[in-house]
Amino acid sequence: MEYVKNLNGTAGKKCTCPGSNSWLEHWERKAHQHATQCAACTKKAEIGGHVKKVGQECTHYIVPLRKACNMRTDDFTVFAELVDVYCDR
Repeated sequence: MEYVKNLNGTAGKKCTCPGSNSWLEHWERKAHQHATQCAACTKKAEIGGHVKKVGQECTHYIVPLRKACNMRTDDFTVFAELVDVYCDR
């Protein structure tokens, strides 16, 4: 369980990892899990959302989210592994 905040301005960023066509696939590959649920609300995961831990500015993470949860402006708790945003090359 982590307390996070969504990052603004990441909509145009694309995952460039071999074998990942989306940020959700990036999370699945690095977490070695299938993203079935949104990490914030447990409804169906739709995207890999860019988040940061509350109180931490430098490291950005990917977590499976529903589109509505990716639009949140408040701090919120997620119940999934945070995967770093850096791609393997």
